[in-house]
Amino acid sequence: LLGWLCWYTALILGRLQAEVSTISSYPDIGFLVFGSNGLVIVGLLFFFELFLMLVGFVVLLADSLDHMFGGGAISHDMCFVGALLLLVPGAYIRDLSKIASFSWFGIISAGALLAALVCARLEQPSEVKATVHTQFVNWHNMPLCWGIVMMGYSGHSL
Repeated sequence: LLGWLCWYTALILGRLQAEVSTISSYPDIGFLVFGSNGLVIVGLLFFFELFLMLVGFVVLLADSLDHMFGGGAISHDMCFVGALLLLVPGAYIRDLSKIASFSWFGIISAGALLAALVCARLEQPSEVKATVHTQFVNWHNMPLCWGIVMMGYSGHSL
């Protein structure tokens, strides 16, 4: 369902760009639909989304580097600086063909996430399954589940 929604949204955006040749960004679509206020609001929303995604990726990578190489050899601050040096230059790439090549990282991360979940399930002892009370749908953890699923797709915005 999620894949279909993403495909259909891309189809609608493609049709809109084919009809109106001046559209080159989402703020342009906001201007076309809502006027100058839409341009400002959509532009600000996308700026803050990209900024917060970059901050999230830097923190995630810095923590991961700290867990991998920490233990006294490298400080957490050095891991943070290394994460900044790795991720921030990618935010300044303007050529969309170069940015599109980074989408492979999202595809690989989604596959790695799926493989990790399958391996974690296969390694779980069978006697634990019998003692744990489970529900068919746990609505309380649904936002966490959607976040895990969408993590593989989140890099597309950068």
